[in-house]
Amino acid sequence: MGFSHFAPETTPEAYEEVFRRAAAHGEMILVQRAPVWTSFLPGAAIEEPVAASARLDVELASQYGLDLYVAIDPTDPTDRGRLTSLPAGMEGSTLRDPALAEAYVSYARFMAENYRPRYMALAVEVNLIFGRNAALYDEITALFGRARREVKSVSPSTTVFVTFQYEALQGTLGGDEHEPRWGLLDDFAGLDMIGISSYPGFAFGSSSDIPGNYYAQILDHTDLPVAIAEMGFNSEAAANGGSPRSEEEQNAFLRKALDQVERFGLQFVMWYVSADPTFEPPAPFNTLSSIGLIRPDGSEKDAWRTWAATSARNYDGSALTEVETSPDAPPGPTPSPGISASTPTPTP
Repeated sequence: MGFSHFAPETTPEAYEEVFRRAAAHGEMILVQRAPVWTSFLPGAAIEEPVAASARLDVELASQYGLDLYVAIDPTDPTDRGRLTSLPAGMEGSTLRDPALAEAYVSYARFMAENYRPRYMALAVEVNLIFGRNAALYDEITALFGRARREVKSVSPSTTVFVTFQYEALQGTLGGDEHEPRWGLLDDFAGLDMIGISSYPGFAFGSSSDIPGNYYAQILDHTDLPVAIAEMGFNSEAAANGGSPRSEEEQNAFLRKALDQVERFGLQFVMWYVSADPTFEPPAPFNTLSSIGLIRPDGSEKDAWRTWAATSARNYDGSALTEVETSPDAPPGPTPSPGISASTPTPTP
């Protein structure tokens, strides 16, 4: 169980609190980032903010004994059909550009070498990319094998995968209904696992409408292990005027989801944002502004108590000891030390 690194406030204290909370009520932290193209183009030097960000994440994960899950997100979340944050002069370019392809692979190697994550997604919600830009999707599938080899060369034990948007995979995502696209699961050669992102509040009117075997359906289409790599359910109506929501609905969904994760043997579950932001996120992220399990004032929603109670169990169902649940418990696997802005850009 775990949360992403996204904090409710843009302060160092709030950022560290996300790691502390993840350790006190789970085992993992998700660090999701877009490639920093300018630092990884051929001949470029790694900029200090990139190195400093990695150092901080690794130090906090080690301090709190958390397993790292790193996700590389190369496309624009507001338009999965294009690459995000491209350098000046390269707007509109794709991974057909050899320089961008090398930057993507080099960034994957950098993240693997310096984070030494337990899990690593080389792209997120790839079926949404397919739906918006099939050519870009093909470029990512073609580069996956090369990027995976680079990751494994520096961190052999890292589980490498991509994620699929689960509601869109089934064709039930509101505003984008279509036939299921389960066949896309077979497009990436060499996957160690399949990750899904799931926001069923955008596909179902009520948590009671979600089938009891909802997360087992994917197991009929793959023999690989499956994990819920990000998940959320609003406790209020979405900013885009979606179905009414409540904290009771959110809690009912979480209870159902955690039951299915356990019954169907999924690898892990990441609730995307642990606490609601204290500011108004820009679109389209404002549609997720109430998926946190903690309110902006720091008080707990009902779903938080469900999450905390579930995380406070051993896998055999017994209660954990105070030492085992302490954020000061001994750290897990030691991440790679010594990240420097002068580290040469890896050459694939």
